[in-house]
Parts: sequence; structure tokens; C-alpha cells
Amino acid sequence: MKIQGPTNKLIGDLQVMGDKSISHRAIIHASLSSQESLLKNVLRAGVTKSMIDCLRILGVNIIENNCDLIVKGGNWIKPNKPLDCGNSATTMRLLMGALAAQNFSAELTGTPSLQRRPMKRIAEPLRQMGATISQNKAPLVITGGKLRGIVHHSEVASAQVKASLLLAAMQAKGTTTICQPGPSRDHSERMLSEIGINLQYDDKKVTLVPNENQINPTNITIPGDISSASFLLAAAITIPNSHITLRKIGINTTRTGILDAMKKMGADIDVFNHAKSGGEPIADISARYST
Repeated sequence: MKIQGPTNKLIGDLQVMGDKSISHRAIIHASLSSQESLLKNVLRAGVTKSMIDCLRILGVNIIENNCDLIVKGGNWIKPNKPLDCGNSATTMRLLMGALAAQNFSAELTGTPSLQRRPMKRIAEPLRQMGATISQNKAPLVITGGKLRGIVHHSEVASAQVKASLLLAAMQAKGTTTICQPGPSRDHSERMLSEIGINLQYDDKKVTLVPNENQINPTNITIPGDISSASFLLAAAITIPNSHITLRKIGINTTRTGILDAMKKMGADIDVFNHAKSGGEPIADISARYST
């Protein structure tokens, strides 16, 4: 990588890398379907590599072509070694939910930093559903079981807790309801609804009724990451003579606080070409130097 600066202005029209949260969910949702899924504009980073590496050990076939993935999963196999989640807590938490229904045991581990991260908020409801989990921090061993639906009241509004439990609920017997004290990112709900999973949700509650049919494939172009886009937007509105346009950025309302804040500060930002991708709202965003 060659970085040259400072620059007098920023001028350009570009597409930002795929959203991290949506990439994670798309990969693991696709891995649960026995049909072939096509995922485009997937974030290529250490955190998504950890997810892909773990899923391959579990028998999922993943073909990589730059930022596109072809995924064919279905019946997972017992891993022959620990699943190393690297430094990705999202990988570990989502895998816990998916592994809770498998008929084998798997060990999840990661970096020393990840091993200090708490997993209790996910482990406890998964135990209530029927899984066996050795402890509340990594390295941990999870043994799947015949899961039953539960009503879970979460103490905090957490998209990762919700996403993990929904992965388990898809494979459980009976309805699962997850209640939270406030809103959190709803990427899982949108994506699962898009592939035919029977669920209803609002800002504080999601209810999932598992389907008896096989899980449908996940075909999606991952929106550009609004979190990554925010740095470019901030630069454009503060560097004189700048004007940039970012294409197909995710504008999920649980993620766009940065745009609201910039506009309140008087930033010259325009959001246009509204569309949807995989149930997610997307748009082009332009930003100009703001005096």
C-alpha cells in the first residue's frame, strides 16, 4: 500500500467495502443452506476470514472470487480441531448460535483478547434452549442438542445476542421470542425475512417460528459499510474544494446516526438513488466541502 499526502482536495466516485455486520450474517446464513448461495461485495478482512476458515472446518464449501463468495453448506460435520475465531467476537457468537443445534461437540477459541470477552449473555439462553456449553468465556466447548423455543428477556439491547439466538431458533422446535430493552441493529431480521424465515419484529422484540422446510439460499450484494464511509464523508466536508460520491451504501436507520449528526452541523450531504439489497435500504451519498 502506498499512501501519499497531504492532499489539497478529495474528488472521486467510489464504492466502499462491504458492510462488516451484514457480511458476517450473510456468510453464516448461507452456510446453513444446502443450496448454493452467491454473496457479492463481501468484506475481505481478518474478521470475515476467521468466519470462513471456521466454516470450512465444519464442512461448508466456500469458493472465493475476490469480494464474491459462492457458499454451499447444509449438513455440518464434527470439526477435527478447535475452531479458531481469531480476534472476532462476532464470529464466535454467531457460531455458538448455529452450533447449538448440531449433533456434535466443537471447541471455540481465539486470541488472548477474545478469550477475555464475555459470552455469558449468549451461553445462558442457549443452555435454556437445550445446548451444553462448558463455560462463559473462550476457550469453550459447545455440544448441540434438540433445541426448544424460549422466551428470552435480554438485559441489554445487543444485535449480536439477538443474531446468535435467531440462528439457534431457526433450528429449534417451537417459537422463540427475544425481548430487549431498546432498539439494536436489525440486519439479521431483515436478511432472514428475505430468505423466507417466518419472523416478526419491532424495535424491542423479535419472534421466530421455525420452518419445517430446508433453509433457502442467501443471495445478496452486501451494501457498502456506512461506518467505513463516515471517515471519507468527514474528510470531504472538511477539506476545501472536495466533492465525493459513495455508491450503494447501507443506510439502515440503526446505523445512520453519523449522517444525522453531520447534517445538524451544517454538512453538505445528499442521499439519493434509494434502493434495497437483501432487505437492506441502500443509497448513494455525496458530500461536499462545507463552509
